[in-house]
Amino acid sequence: MSHKAGVRTVIDILNAELQHLLVKRDLAQARHLHTVSLVRLWALTGQALPEKIATINGWLAQPTQPTQQ
Repeated sequence: MSHKAGVRTVIDILNAELQHLLVKRDLAQARHLHTVSLVRLWALTGQALPEKIATINGWLAQPTQPTQQ
C-alpha cells in the first residue's frame, strides 16, 4: 500500500507540473497574439506611433517569470 501511495503522489506532482507548464505556454501564446494584434490594429489605423512601439518594447523587455516567494 505504501509503495502505491508514493507512486500516486509522484504521478500527481508530475501532472501538476505538466499543467503548470501548459498554462505558462498558453499565457505566452496569448500575450504574443495580443501584442501582434495590437500592433496590426495600430498599423491599420495609422496609429503605430513611436511611443506606442516603445510601450510594446517595454512589455517585451520585462521578465515573464514571476518572482519566487
